Amino acid sequence: MKRAAEPRKARPAFRQGTARKGKLYQYGQRTRIDYGNGTFTEYNYNPARRWLDIIKTENKWGQTYQNISYSFDAVGNVLPKVNLDFFRKAYKVD
Repeated sequence: MKRAAEPRKARPAFRQGTARKGKLYQYGQRTRIDYGNGTFTEYNYNPARRWLDIIKTENKWGQTYQNISYSFDAVGNVLPKVNLDFFRKAYKVD
């Protein structure tokens, strides 16, 4: 006789020790993470598809570490990412 599978335990949305608090979008996507040193990362999503649009990370003094804009082709493949600030470098996805 087989035993019934036990339900899986929910995993925390954020690993302990890496972030003080975070906010989630209504669809369960993260919108912001506040780190212990005052740095924070904000996530913006395309409202039509709910796909990631921009990730922006700043420190408590307003200096931008990354401001990456994502775009997708018609079937959902990630196109080259562009860092809008900081290094002003484009990234290529293999």
